[in-house]
Amino acid sequence: MKNFEQIINLLEDARHYYVICTDMTGNYSYINNNYAERFRHVNENFVGQSFHITMHPDDIAAVTAGGTKSLMEPDALVPVMIRKRDGNGGYVITQWEFKGMFDDNGMPTGVFCLGYDITTFISELAKKDVLLDDIAFSQSHVIRKPVANIMGVVNLLKDSGLTPEVSELLEILSQNVLELDAIIRSIAADVRR
Repeated sequence: MKNFEQIINLLEDARHYYVICTDMTGNYSYINNNYAERFRHVNENFVGQSFHITMHPDDIAAVTAGGTKSLMEPDALVPVMIRKRDGNGGYVITQWEFKGMFDDNGMPTGVFCLGYDITTFISELAKKDVLLDDIAFSQSHVIRKPVANIMGVVNLLKDSGLTPEVSELLEILSQNVLELDAIIRSIAADVRR
């Protein structure tokens, strides 16, 4: 990897980014200070340890696939989302980009990984999903109920022998209620997507 030492020096003390490198056996060969501090509860010295000691067991296959892809496609940055042990029995969610590392002869030497914590972002996104579900329910049930009632009354009145003028006004009301109903359905459908 060109300029590896410059990149490492730049990110050694990064406060928001995690930087790790693994060798070709899948063991840590480098970690930056932020990663060491954040995951110290897992191990005091990561170098030489297997890459998977900090992560949720179900994420190992995705990480392995991402690392392999980064070595098979040297120009690619491979995105991988990984759950890491938080030290409290749970996990933080991290987003990573993997880049294969190669020596001067083009032989693979390991994988460079740049990541950051997205736990708060994912949590906020989940809250917004719940809010959108509430809006969709409100649109499709609470607001539609009076519209459906108006549509029912309009249909009953159409059959009650009204004067032509009142029938014409009723038809305008009927068209407007149908348009309102279509708008409510459209909004509810958009919210659910």
